[in-house]
Amino acid sequence: MDRLDYQQLTRKAMNGLVQDVLGFVAERGLPEPHWFVIKFSTRHPQIQMDDVLLRRYPTSMRIVLQEWFDDLAVDEHGFGVVLNFDDVPQHIYVPFAAIHSFHDPGVGFGLQLVDESGMDEPVRAAELEAEPPALPEAEAKPDSGTAPNDRNGKVIELDKFRPR
Repeated sequence: MDRLDYQQLTRKAMNGLVQDVLGFVAERGLPEPHWFVIKFSTRHPQIQMDDVLLRRYPTSMRIVLQEWFDDLAVDEHGFGVVLNFDDVPQHIYVPFAAIHSFHDPGVGFGLQLVDESGMDEPVRAAELEAEPPALPEAEAKPDSGTAPNDRNGKVIELDKFRPR
């Protein structure tokens, strides 16, 4: 008997939401008050980034799209963007399947995504329990009233925001 794989269907839907949001921003720009904090696995086989960054972030990376980013491009599998790391523009490509979390602190929205392949399960579980690392200076945000680490790396249950 065939069964519905709700985990896979949910992941596909959440990837579609992230794709739509980033596609909107790639076409029209980032409207106020939105800004994004995206955490992803750097061990995913389709990640594209400079070897120096891969050595610096061997398991996962958190990026912030707010004031300066360039050449945001979205396709059906992921997104590419140029970010500034230590005053050096670097292009990265992130497949949607590598994304651990997607947050828009400007409006209080966030998704905790589950890795389809399970390749990062032990790493992700340990990371979620630990205090998140500070953002490197290249990714640091000016004080906008809501810092990326406000949630202390804990999973936020969406049900708690639903009206009862």
